[in-house]
Amino acid sequence: MLRVKELESQLNQNSRNSSTSQSNDKYKPKPAFPRTKGGKVGGKKGRAGGTLKMVSEPDYARTTAHPKSARKTKENQRTKSV
Repeated sequence: MLRVKELESQLNQNSRNSSTSQSNDKYKPKPAFPRTKGGKVGGKKGRAGGTLKMVSEPDYARTTAHPKSARKTKENQRTKSV
């Protein structure tokens, strides 16, 4: 009986609860969203696209800081807090 329990405990071990590698797992869990081989990415054929077109007069314009100037302000904040 002890031998049976020992063998069952060995069967229940996998790479998550022991020091074995993932390649030694006997039963691998199936992925939640399996990928099909050769499947095409994107919308279905015949569906109308939703690309935004350029206009000459936009309703509004959004401006953002340049990444380098944003980096400088972060560095300034760090030096002030020290």
